[in-house]
Amino acid sequence: MLVYLHKNGERTGPFSLEKIQGQLEGGELAVSDPAWFDGCSVWVTVQDVPGILLPGGDHLSQVATVPPFDAYQGDEPYVFISYAHEDAAVVYGEITRFHEAGCNVWYDEGIDASNEWPEEIAKAVIGCAVFLIFVTPRSTDSVNCRNEVNLALNEKKPFLAIHLEETDLPPGLRLRMGDLQAIFRYNIPVDRYERKSQGALYQLLGTAPTKKLIKGMFGTSLSPELLDQMVESGDMPSLGGEEIEITTYFSDVQTFFSFSRLLEPSQLVALINEYLTAMTDVLYEQRGTLDRYIGDAVVAMFGAPIPFPDHAYQAVKTGLLMLMRQAELRKKWRAEGDKWPDPISKMQTRVGCNTGSAIVGNMGPIHRFDYSMMGDVVNLGARCESSARAYGAFCMVTEDTQRAAEATKDDIAYRYLDKIVVKGRPQPISFYEPVGFKGDLPQEVQDCLDCFSQGIEKYLAQDWDGALEKFEKAKPLEPNQPNVTPGADKNPSMVLIERCQAMKENPPGDDWDGVAVYPK
Repeated sequence: MLVYLHKNGERTGPFSLEKIQGQLEGGELAVSDPAWFDGCSVWVTVQDVPGILLPGGDHLSQVATVPPFDAYQGDEPYVFISYAHEDAAVVYGEITRFHEAGCNVWYDEGIDASNEWPEEIAKAVIGCAVFLIFVTPRSTDSVNCRNEVNLALNEKKPFLAIHLEETDLPPGLRLRMGDLQAIFRYNIPVDRYERKSQGALYQLLGTAPTKKLIKGMFGTSLSPELLDQMVESGDMPSLGGEEIEITTYFSDVQTFFSFSRLLEPSQLVALINEYLTAMTDVLYEQRGTLDRYIGDAVVAMFGAPIPFPDHAYQAVKTGLLMLMRQAELRKKWRAEGDKWPDPISKMQTRVGCNTGSAIVGNMGPIHRFDYSMMGDVVNLGARCESSARAYGAFCMVTEDTQRAAEATKDDIAYRYLDKIVVKGRPQPISFYEPVGFKGDLPQEVQDCLDCFSQGIEKYLAQDWDGALEKFEKAKPLEPNQPNVTPGADKNPSMVLIERCQAMKENPPGDDWDGVAVYPK
């Protein structure tokens, strides 16, 4: 795992865990310094990095060593737990989560150390539906654990290894366990670990997921209301992957790291956490599913795991509401005076959406369990967000999203921006800017959109002078103006004026169909 740090106003890295550990022990790092690694929802601190040994302590959470519940006794499928007793403080906390999620769990709680002890263990291994071992240097050194592993593999039991610590497997275990399903607990954030482990057990057990299990798997991805709806309906998602129509959603803070250098580490963590909390609240309110955070970026989907017909509209609405919510945050940060450097009050976000068929579900093998999305439709959604800046737009969507959204509700004003050839796509793609809710647009913005639309008509007809006249008229009416609107260095009228001037000097030819080359 590679880790980024934020020190002295700059992001540094990536660093290996060994490097981080050495800096921590050498006094170059503090446990409270901001850190980020792949899968983090927000910037965390060094002490939150999985696998880091804290000075004077252990990186594994310590809980009570008293057996937390009775081992399962019954005829339903159950999970056998293999572990070293020296790790009981950690393992008991892990299996309690499984137990509370509805899994039947058997562990060696309550067995007297008598001649019947090996027979009881063997009987439990042979009867289990899933064998799970918690891997640590202690468990791999344990003769009992190795015997349990060998018996489970000989019996061809569904097998899952959860590595609590980085552990070198002995040759014999490496030979037998090397290709088996594994989850590296020390290398991933807690929320992802809980989704992976509980989802893996659900699939290996082959049983219908319980309400608690579903909530454990999707509790950080869905709003409580949507989660309850999914649980109560009994319509559980296909975790193995299915192709369905969704709308992908991407947002990212513009030039985030340029102004993050102005903040102290504690300020940076507080700022990004406040921002992501506000954005995620909007996402959940509009029935979006959080896929993941990438630093300050939000990746989400609409229409899965619970399908609904207006997913395109909800995604576009979410983008507009997030931009409005960020404007409120900027106002709040300005009102807080000297607490924040001036550039913070100008922080701006860009949004991109695309609609189409995507593969959603469990991406990859069980030890990499993540309910996510993949496919060309996802890539194009990300391209919308990253390319919006080239047009001076803060929100940009594909024609597929625009049409699908308007088909369900027609209260958002869009304007056509361009038709471009995207690498890997045989047909050109048209892009639109959702400008705002029609009922909220000032008259000058409506006039701007009318002039801009007329300019586009003349532009596509190769009437360059006529187009320039309309775009020049729309330019001062644009809702986003350089040096006025936070984060704006251009707007669509300015972009099309420059485009028309270039086309006038070098006309594309009579057979031109309005397609521009995608900006590299």
